[in-house]
Amino acid sequence: MLVYIFQYSKSIAMKNLLILFVCLCTTCITAQELSRLDLKRLERLEMIYAFNSATESNHPITDFRSIIKLDKGIGTRQISGDMLRTIGLIPLVLGTIIVIARDRNSSSDSHDWAEVVGYTGISFGAVTYGASIPLKLGAKKKRKKRDLLIKNMNDKYNQL
Repeated sequence: MLVYIFQYSKSIAMKNLLILFVCLCTTCITAQELSRLDLKRLERLEMIYAFNSATESNHPITDFRSIIKLDKGIGTRQISGDMLRTIGLIPLVLGTIIVIARDRNSSSDSHDWAEVVGYTGISFGAVTYGASIPLKLGAKKKRKKRDLLIKNMNDKYNQL
């Protein structure tokens, strides 16, 4: 019985190893190809002529993949930063309006709920808006790095 369990687990391990091997082989086969979306991204970045020149001369396309990866990171950071900025701006403005309206209509209650809600909105909005700043700066940094890579790649492959 123990021998059967050992053989069964050994065959499962071999099957998993075979599946992993097949997946790795297909990845290596398609390593020099880019998807249609990646080609469109290169076209939008005006890198398609350099890419065609590189593939015709059998140069590796890893630099193009890094440009595509940087461009995707720019979009992700830009969208995240814009969403956080919008989410932070709404309570910031509403909290400010509530506090200003509360100050104009001041009453004897010093701890009014409107005042608490207003200041909470201001603080939440300021923190959320402040969290969007590093995302925006990161997108700008990646954009500069991508543009430098594009310039270098265009210079390198347009000379071929």
